[in-house]
Amino acid sequence: MGLCGNLEVFYSEVGNISCKILPRCNEYRQKIQTWPEPIVKFPQALDALEKKDSCLVSLSPLLIHVAGVFLEGTQYLLVMVDPDAPSRNDNRAKYWRHWVVSNIKGADLKSGIIRGNVISDYQAPTPPPTTGLHRYQFFVYLQGDRVISISDKENRNRGFWKLEKFLQDHRLQSHEASTQFMTEFDGHIPQFFRRMNEAKGKFSER
Repeated sequence: MGLCGNLEVFYSEVGNISCKILPRCNEYRQKIQTWPEPIVKFPQALDALEKKDSCLVSLSPLLIHVAGVFLEGTQYLLVMVDPDAPSRNDNRAKYWRHWVVSNIKGADLKSGIIRGNVISDYQAPTPPPTTGLHRYQFFVYLQGDRVISISDKENRNRGFWKLEKFLQDHRLQSHEASTQFMTEFDGHIPQFFRRMNEAKGKFSER
């Protein structure tokens, strides 16, 4: 599946920014750093999955096979990362973890309501100076009944996140939907984000 696949991401004033470069006009580039988390929609999300259940009933000497079908509510996992940290030419700190939410109901994801267990709070895109365009990627995975977690040690640092290992550890298959947008530093950083950018621009090998 290509990265631009079925996922819609809406920011205030801009609208659906999926697979676009965030423009600098109307101060959109500055505003994205203070806007709250975006609306994320997956229109093809499933409300429920069909599951088959079966049992064997022994009525000696007769063996009866009983099969049934029931519906199980679906749960999804949302991941937002920056694979270009600190820059596309030097991405040793990928995948910078911007947002992770588990236990999202399919019905909520269809309508863009991201409710669930927030594993990593949303962090707005803040690409450091002189690092060029950054990709901000969104992935949705079918979680099922898996319990998703990140260790306290892992959660202390958003950078150097081993996304592939995280997916393997939780037995998550290929993403169901994905998208990305691009943006870069524009010379203006709100005071609140200055320390965040300083930390993001000063990586050391771990």
